[in-house]
Amino acid sequence: MNLIESAESQIRANMDKYAFEINVCVQDQAREGCYEDFLSAIHKYGQAAAQLEVLEKVKMQIQQSEKQEGSNED
Repeated sequence: MNLIESAESQIRANMDKYAFEINVCVQDQAREGCYEDFLSAIHKYGQAAAQLEVLEKVKMQIQQSEKQEGSNED
């Protein structure tokens, strides 16, 4: 499970980073290149959110598989 937990931690850290970038752009909209940075951060945040969703599904499948293996041993 360390692989899963490590990936989840990395994805969540990326989401925090992109959320920060989004907020910086919202707070300082007059900054040069802000619009492009804003769109880029939104895109990256969306990708990370999708990755997290996939990872959650993988975790659920692993847990279900482990439960089935445990009940088969009984």
